[in-house]
Amino acid sequence: MVISTRMRPADPPRSYPFSAIAGTGELALRATIVQLAAGEFELDAKDLVSAHRSEPLVRARAFVAWALRSLGVPASYNSIGAILGNRNHATVINLHEKALVYRERDKDFRAACDRIEARFERVKEAFR
Repeated sequence: MVISTRMRPADPPRSYPFSAIAGTGELALRATIVQLAAGEFELDAKDLVSAHRSEPLVRARAFVAWALRSLGVPASYNSIGAILGNRNHATVINLHEKALVYRERDKDFRAACDRIEARFERVKEAFR
């Protein structure tokens, strides 16, 4: 009897999980939205998946949740949670609701959403 010594492929690095989803199609669009949000809110994309809960990170994550639910990208709360560092779907629902409130009450957040929405539309066209 021969025992296989083949090892399974290494998991993608935990510090930068976007390498695991940066393929083509919808997954690449989702990763792009995370990158656009990080740039717009002047954060590192790695921080968006961290356990930290500072206000700037929460706002950027709320935008990602809003964008992935509202900009025509079919993403479930569970899949958004996976993109944002394996967060629970209830956390993502809360982030999405916060984003709706931020858009109504905060002109800077709304302006950031409008800018990213315009950029997203250009990126989305590139994938068609």
